[in-house]
Amino acid sequence: MPPKKVTVNLAPADIPKEGSHFDLPIALGLMAALGAIPPDAIADHVVIGELNLDGTLAAIAGALPAAVAQTPWEKA
Repeated sequence: MPPKKVTVNLAPADIPKEGSHFDLPIALGLMAALGAIPPDAIADHVVIGELNLDGTLAAIAGALPAAVAQTPWEKA
């Protein structure tokens, strides 16, 4: 990553943001913004997971119900 300052907006401010569940989406957004991955590679996707400090993905509880809730037939 180039040595530059990055600001991440976690609006709205009235919703509590605790834990590591924002790390993976922030990392993917940053990678797309820097051109490390094509932005359309993550467009229209829901990202579920936690990012470990070494860059690997950690297992999460509740992934199956979250995936079912995001099925295309539910969006109609």
